[in-house]
Amino acid sequence: MAWSFIVTPNFKRLFKNKSTELQERTKKRIKELESVENPLLLGEKKGNLGFYATDISHSDRLAYVVDFNSSEIYLLKVCSHKQVYGKINTAKFKAPDGIAH
Repeated sequence: MAWSFIVTPNFKRLFKNKSTELQERTKKRIKELESVENPLLLGEKKGNLGFYATDISHSDRLAYVVDFNSSEIYLLKVCSHKQVYGKINTAKFKAPDGIAH
């Protein structure tokens, strides 16, 4: 299945502030998400937070949600383990119907 990505403003801001090495690791993980039939299998559901997270490094995570109806993956955050499970800025993010959370 061909997945497309929706990059949220929060993700853009956090990604831009990461080291070159962490940016490259993140890009690699995004390519892995793009190539699998079910991107949820690469991450873990984070309780009632409404998103999945996958490891980028020992301390960094990529948070995302998947819309199977439109074949889109929403990239929400790339940050430390502690930060990714903190408050996620959903004020600007409205999940479409059919989104996996």
